[in-house]
Amino acid sequence: MSILLTAILRAKPGKSAALKELLLQLVKGSQAEAACRQYDLHQSKDEPNLFIFHEEWADQEGFELHQRAEHHQKFAEEAAELLDGKVAIHHTEKIG
Repeated sequence: MSILLTAILRAKPGKSAALKELLLQLVKGSQAEAACRQYDLHQSKDEPNLFIFHEEWADQEGFELHQRAEHHQKFAEEAAELLDGKVAIHHTEKIG
């Protein structure tokens, strides 16, 4: 069964460009993963410090592999000083 989620991240003031650069690197590595079906990054036009991921993974195992992947771990370490608060992750189901 597919894993669907939305992740919402906010950059600290003045850190949006640096976070965006790291996020784009994360996208590249994540989209290359075998279990990745969708990994789309959006940036709010109204709040440029706000970034939103829409993700779909083939299954729970694929999602867990993603979380342990080297590029994901590297992002987590490097982004810690750029993030304003925790990443909000919402697991979803398609209803329409």
